[in-house]
Amino acid sequence: MLFLRRGSRIQVKHLLAHSSGLGDAYPPGFKIVPDALRSVADFLAIAPRKAPEFEPGTRYRYSNAGYLLLGRIVELTSGKDYYDYIDENVFRPAGMTGAGTAPRDHVPERLAYGYEPTYSLDQPGFRDNSFILAARASPFGGAYLTAADLLRLTKALRGGTLVTPATWKLMSVPKPELGAAERGYGLGAGQLKTQSGQPVWGHGGNTSGVCTSWGTVEGPGEPFTFVILSNLGVESCRPLETFVLETL
Repeated sequence: MLFLRRGSRIQVKHLLAHSSGLGDAYPPGFKIVPDALRSVADFLAIAPRKAPEFEPGTRYRYSNAGYLLLGRIVELTSGKDYYDYIDENVFRPAGMTGAGTAPRDHVPERLAYGYEPTYSLDQPGFRDNSFILAARASPFGGAYLTAADLLRLTKALRGGTLVTPATWKLMSVPKPELGAAERGYGLGAGQLKTQSGQPVWGHGGNTSGVCTSWGTVEGPGEPFTFVILSNLGVESCRPLETFVLETL
């Protein structure tokens, strides 16, 4: 399989915990053509071919390439298209009615576009990110959803709708034995902390024109979940994220 011919020691757990030694899913200097990249196969076709940068399971390094491989594994093991599988087994069971991965030329009504600030003395303003994104989401990012959808996802994960309690624990507990002291399987688990030092599990993300932060703080009572979605630049949600963490 791609990436693994010279690195067969990589296991699924390494991909999930970002400790595989693989890096980005795009080649250095790659320029996205907006109408291209519509399937997992399309993303795989342009992904770098290289051995792991370190022994899998010994260090943490965030890896989009690792999650691209996980998407392909989903297709091979389920016999289904990745996007259909996610819709049938994640979005629908969790009640995420506003979530999807449709190509950019078939998006739902009222979808927000992202805008990245441009810093020019002559003409300050914003740049529409639709000209620099792939035509469709990938296994490493790009789906669209609402804040309510992320709250539903939180409930579905913790409540056993999507995964068993044992699997949920694997996802939300750090994996120091894999070199990922603040990462679970698929989720951050302590990378963010409240002012009082409580760890946050969840995930953030950004790309041109998009900034997101989703996290939950467990406690003796009901957990506190926050969702921040911004379409005004790659770091636009960080001040509010900091405010929330300092308030908890």
